[in-house]
Amino acid sequence: MKSVIISGGSKGLGKALSNVMGNDGWKVLTFSRSIEESGNEPNGSVFTMRADLRLDRDIVSVVNRANMLFGKTDLLILNAGTIMECRNVLESTVADLRRLFEVNVFANYYLMRTFLEANPNGTVVHVTSDAARQHFPGWGVYGASKAVMDFLIEAVAAEEGNLKAFSIDPGDMDTEMHRIADSSSDREALQSPEAAALKFYEKLKEVLRIE
Repeated sequence: MKSVIISGGSKGLGKALSNVMGNDGWKVLTFSRSIEESGNEPNGSVFTMRADLRLDRDIVSVVNRANMLFGKTDLLILNAGTIMECRNVLESTVADLRRLFEVNVFANYYLMRTFLEANPNGTVVHVTSDAARQHFPGWGVYGASKAVMDFLIEAVAAEEGNLKAFSIDPGDMDTEMHRIADSSSDREALQSPEAAALKFYEKLKEVLRIE
């Protein structure tokens, strides 16, 4: 198992994780809407592609390019997501829910399905959040969107039997998304994306039993 697609690789955990895994011998294709795109020759072991997770055609293009580069792709990490400024559930609008669920559930679901159709023996990892399991004031809508995706991941794992699909929580990080949600949080109390990526990768190797 040595090839991976990582969504949302232009910054934050996605960028840090792409570098960590690329440095450990993985062939990585990472994408986002704002990333600087590389050609067929990677920067080290990391290929980059500009693509929008919300567009079905872009998702298909990402999976096709990965399989063109790698022959097959072993792993998909669903890292990309969106968030909004913290506010209580009843202060949120239907438009808020639609925007978060469009990315955090529908787009991630389509990427997972497209990936597994092209790589039936592949493994999918969802980057989840403690907000999906605990109720924090202001984080309810975001947490609900992550919880739905967690449930879908668990359902796929149960239904497909030998398929590996699971979620990993990287913990709270000092990222742009966290600052959008809560600009008043103590940044010094949050781990860096680089530190979170190292811990995430160790958890990943433990679950996948990779030395």
